[in-house]
Order: sequence, then C-alpha cells, then structure tokens
Amino acid sequence: MNYRLFVVPAIAAAISPLSLLVAVPLTFGISGLFYSRPVPFSEVLGLTPLVGAAMLTFAYPAMLVIGLPAYAILRMFGRVSLWSCALIGAVSGIFPMCVLVGSGSIRAPLSWAEWGRGLWNIWPFYTWGALVGVTFWVMVRPRKRAQNC
Repeated sequence: MNYRLFVVPAIAAAISPLSLLVAVPLTFGISGLFYSRPVPFSEVLGLTPLVGAAMLTFAYPAMLVIGLPAYAILRMFGRVSLWSCALIGAVSGIFPMCVLVGSGSIRAPLSWAEWGRGLWNIWPFYTWGALVGVTFWVMVRPRKRAQNC
C-alpha cells in the first residue's frame, strides 16, 4: 500500500491550518497600518487564542468537508496543482461565512452591490483559505527525484 495516498494528505490536513496561527495576527497587524491607529503588537498576539478556537470551529471542518474530498477528486483526475489547491482553499475559507449566513447569524446580501461589498469585506477569509491550500499543496506535492550525476 502506498502510504502517500492516504497518510500524507491526512497529516497535511491536520497541519496546514496551523499556518493561520501566524497569518491571522499578522494580517490584523498589517491592516492596522492602513487605518487611523496602528494596532499594538501585544494586541495582535492576543488574537492567537481566538484564532485557535476559530480553527477548531471552522478551518478543520472546512478542510474535512470541502478540502479533502476536492483533493481526492483532483488527484483521481491528475489535476492537483498549486493553483487548484489555492482555489479550493479560498473556497474553503469562505465556508465560515456560508455557515453563519445559513444559520441566520449574518443577514444574506440581497443585491449585487451588497454581494460585491460582502466579498470585499471577507477578503481575509478567502486569503487565509488560499494560504492553507498552498500550505497543504507544499506538503502533498509529488517529490521530484534528483538524477545521479
């Protein structure tokens, strides 16, 4: 049995959302530079426990429900690439917003202008999802063997 077919994707699915522990506080720290008041570094680091809770609530279920099945289908057709994993990650990153809208916690947009504004406002979610997808691809991509010189 080839362990790379099952074990490596399972390990990558468990590890890749951990990149959010760095990405989310960094995003809030950088975005604070563009607003009226920069966010102090201590406040940015204070987000880490919140990010951990959000990962358990949203990132891992999105990886299990969307990411791994999509990876299996792409692998079956031989189409696993950096871009496909990033795109699937971005779709998985929007998963939390879909859950919140579906549960009634957030009002769904009614017009195209509201959809555009909504997509602009949730850019961190699909950006972080794409980062997780790229991290996943780095772990599962086929290794090229070096030729003996």
